[in-house]
Amino acid sequence: EKPSFEMQVNAYKKIFSYFDDITVRTLDVGGDKALPYIDLPKEENPFLGIRGIRLFKTHPELMEEQLHAIFTAAEHKSIKIMFPMVSSVEEFSEAKIFAQEIAQKYQIDISKLLFGIMIEVPSVLFLIKSFNEVVDFYSIGTNDLTQYLFAIERTHTTLKTDELSPVIFDAIAVTSKYATKPVSICGELAANQKAIPKLLELGIETLSVSAKSIAQTKEEIRHV
Repeated sequence: EKPSFEMQVNAYKKIFSYFDDITVRTLDVGGDKALPYIDLPKEENPFLGIRGIRLFKTHPELMEEQLHAIFTAAEHKSIKIMFPMVSSVEEFSEAKIFAQEIAQKYQIDISKLLFGIMIEVPSVLFLIKSFNEVVDFYSIGTNDLTQYLFAIERTHTTLKTDELSPVIFDAIAVTSKYATKPVSICGELAANQKAIPKLLELGIETLSVSAKSIAQTKEEIRHV
């Protein structure tokens, strides 16, 4: 059952009350992630289809409700809003305009909110200088970025990618070199003990990991 607007507001408010630095990803379903209340077409290659930020075009009512809930719950906090699966500057700009129109519609001040993107689609690696002009921050989604760089679906039963491949670190290095806005890492690589020294060497200072990996990640960083 789809969570109501009120349920979403209450959930966000509870989370926002616990932390000062908060990043909220807009609805990121599609590919291997399904929701029973979202009717997505059956696709030959769902990882290359309707997912992430593309839902703004196909399910605008859902995106409006989520953004309205985030804006309502944020109150005066400087929340970061992150769009997934962005592939072009125009795509980001359209989503941000959509968000601004929602704020205007419900007369909510979002001047303190920050808007950024997940770097998952390889095209973004060639557009960092252009994105610098419009985004407030970046988060490199290594799970999806890896599958798109190697054209191997991350849920494939027999084909596997090397998450420690130099190609992945080259992609991160490009982002770190050209980005003029804060860059973080989101994905399994952020908690990989073998990757952490290299990530720090590349200038990455913010790692997003699951709760169970926090202690181990901190310990690894202390010994780099």
